[in-house]
Amino acid sequence: MFGLLSRAQILALTGAVLDGDIVKALGELNELEKAGKDLARLVSELLGHFRNLLLYQVSRGNLALLEVSE
Repeated sequence: MFGLLSRAQILALTGAVLDGDIVKALGELNELEKAGKDLARLVSELLGHFRNLLLYQVSRGNLALLEVSE
């Protein structure tokens, strides 16, 4: 309704990017755009998600450093 993305949509796109599956990533982006999702918000959420993944990996699993809700 407001162009918000679900966690599953973020994870699907993240997985495609991390797998290097360009076709799947572009397909996910196309579906999100056709569904009326806010692509500026998507970029912001993806950056936050990748930031958390990087911090988790570098900190060896220190959840206190992540910016996520329970």
